Formats: sequence, C-alpha cells, structure tokens
Amino acid sequence: MISSGEIPLIRDSFAAALLTASGRPEEATRRAVRRDWPRGLGFGLRKGHMGSASGFICRACGARFMAKGGGGFFFDLLHCDTCGSTRSVGHEELGDIHLRFVKGLPGPYAVSRMAMDRRIQREYPGEPLTRDEYHAAAEATVDACGCGGRFRYDAPARCPGCRSTSDQWERDPKAPHMFYD
Repeated sequence: MISSGEIPLIRDSFAAALLTASGRPEEATRRAVRRDWPRGLGFGLRKGHMGSASGFICRACGARFMAKGGGGFFFDLLHCDTCGSTRSVGHEELGDIHLRFVKGLPGPYAVSRMAMDRRIQREYPGEPLTRDEYHAAAEATVDACGCGGRFRYDAPARCPGCRSTSDQWERDPKAPHMFYD
C-alpha cells in the first residue's frame, strides 16, 4: 500500500492507491469503470437533480424524442452547442482534471464517496481547480461533434428535428421519465 508520503504524481498510480489495496493501476481501472469513480457533478452543478432522461414533444416541429440532462455516478454529460447531441465523459477519462476539481471542493463531491473525496482533498498533490476551470479543461479534452460544434457543459439539449431548445417543448405524457446516476 502506498503511504500518503509516497503518493506518485502519475494519475493512475494515485487512483490505484485510493481504489485498491494492491496499488495496481490495472486493477483500479477495472474497478473504477464499475463503481468507484464519482457521480455526476454534484448537486450545485447538476442544478439540484440527478441525471434524468425524459420524453418530449417539440411544439415547433412535432418531433417526439428523449432528452437527457445531468451526469451520472461515473461521468459528466455534455451537449453539443450546435446540434444538441450528447457526449458522456468518464471521470476516469478526465483523470487529473477531475481529481484536481475534487481537491478544490469545500466538501465531498458526493456523499456516497465521502471517504475517497476527503482523501483526495487531503493527499492529492495537484493544484485544485474551480468549477469554471474544470469545465474548460474537461471541454478541451473532448473532440468536436460530427456537426462541427463543440461539446459544452452549458449547452442546452436540442430537438433532433429542428434544434429548438426546451422552451419549445412539452412533456410527452406517453414517454417515460427516468433518473440515473
């Protein structure tokens, strides 16, 4: 086990030290994909709700579709600023960017992982990131959308038929409303 005085600067080694007793990065990676990485962006960034998907009817063009909002336990959800397509970005994929964000939080990222968050905040050697710095750094890691737009945290979901935003939609009473995390 790696002690706090021996934490290496390599992201995978730090994550392995947090997530496994063995300290093997490959084991941490397997486990992180399943359950050990943080959820969504927390209440403040997810606007008070967990990730959700709902059915809508567009008043502008009549299209019926599902729209997602908010991240999940293992990822952040970004929308294309042009067409509204979604792209999930895993916290493991973000690596040091996500660890630096957690380090800069005043409390835990998620209550369900409080012990790990406190350890990151205490021991992670990187400089903390603010929410705006985190968003900018994470957005820079994501390739452009096929339509030419960029995936952004603040981009709205859009109707796939006419690209209108939620002010032009109504809930589809026949479609499910799902929460995920």
